[in-house]
Amino acid sequence: MSIDVRWDNDDHTIVLFTFSGSWTWLQFRDACDASLALHREVSYPVASIYDMREGDHLPTNFFSNVRYALDVTDPPNRTPTQVVVGAGFLVKSLGEVVDRLYGKHYGFGLTFVSSLEEARELARTELQETAQRTGQS
Repeated sequence: MSIDVRWDNDDHTIVLFTFSGSWTWLQFRDACDASLALHREVSYPVASIYDMREGDHLPTNFFSNVRYALDVTDPPNRTPTQVVVGAGFLVKSLGEVVDRLYGKHYGFGLTFVSSLEEARELARTELQETAQRTGQS
């Protein structure tokens, strides 16, 4: 099916990726590029939420494609916490491996939650903490 990428709020502080059905790595790369374009529209920190409740499957070649997202589309105004909603066991397990392998190098961490509201609350908290740390309150 697809991966939709859009602003999740009118303040343009949260980017929401919505995965639906089966998706391909080409669609994932396009989604990463769309997210990067949104990040470039603003100069302040932006959080990301990955809603996988309707698209929790992984095509083959996971690690080589995740590296694309890490290497090519790493916006400087991304907040440290990336929130994943509704991930199943496989996605969570591989996400935890990515977090351990690349998290410190790229300055991010993955957090897994079950609801979109919980993800939004975590993202808002992260944005507030980032603003306090950087003096952008």
